[in-house]
Amino acid sequence: MSSGSSEKVLAPQLWEDLLNQSELRVASITVLDAPEEGNRASYRLFEVRRPATSS
Repeated sequence: MSSGSSEKVLAPQLWEDLLNQSELRVASITVLDAPEEGNRASYRLFEVRRPATSS
């Protein structure tokens, strides 16, 4: 495991595209950043819905 900061994360739009492929719809994305200065941790909380299907 590398200790460098070159780790890649998927952009929110790419996540939304991937979720849409699974027939899920993104209702909102909340950004959660670490409160400590110097802590670069950042998370994305996706609220996702599956559309109702008619039978």
